[in-house]
Amino acid sequence: MEGGKNILTLKMEDPFQVRVFDEFLLPDIYNVLSSTFPTHGFRSMDDIGNKIHLNESHDEFAPFMKGHTIWGDFYNWCIDGSLEAVVRDSLEIGEITSTRFEFSILPSNGGKLNPHPDTNKKKATVVFYFPPEGWQLDWGGGFEILRLKERALNMRKPTAEDVVTLATVDYEPNRVVIMRKSHNSWHQVRTIGGPPGRQRRSVTFNLLGDRQ
Repeated sequence: MEGGKNILTLKMEDPFQVRVFDEFLLPDIYNVLSSTFPTHGFRSMDDIGNKIHLNESHDEFAPFMKGHTIWGDFYNWCIDGSLEAVVRDSLEIGEITSTRFEFSILPSNGGKLNPHPDTNKKKATVVFYFPPEGWQLDWGGGFEILRLKERALNMRKPTAEDVVTLATVDYEPNRVVIMRKSHNSWHQVRTIGGPPGRQRRSVTFNLLGDRQ
């Protein structure tokens, strides 16, 4: 799958490595992917917020990919090593033993992901933004890069009040966030303030290895 312009718009090293690219996919490819984003088969995943997701372990995943050739091509491009090569050009990551691909949705009114650093098996994460038509930036939905306040350094589950936001990657079409997992790779999606009935849509691709 041919990529887009890959315009680097953010590069952070501290407190953890983050890269943000705009126009990551060719516009024609991105537009078809966005217009055919799945709507069914999602499961609740509320351990760090109120996200629902659809991944390779779900019965609905393979039929969706088979019935939507462009998504099947995109999925194969992600898992065949091509996306890993892009990540390695940007970040310092170790040996990768497996990957995980998932569609994610947060509600536009009250959706959130609480502050978390990701699991120890993750080496890097790639997040593709797919905002629905009409999404307003002032609703929120951006990826926030965090630092824990001193009072929260020993907390396992800090809240939004226990962190400082160092940067926010706004939820824009055809934007990709690439982050390297570390002991302090805290991030969140702050509570979204849009109208009911809309969705914050994204694809997350995790590169996994031995526990750190």
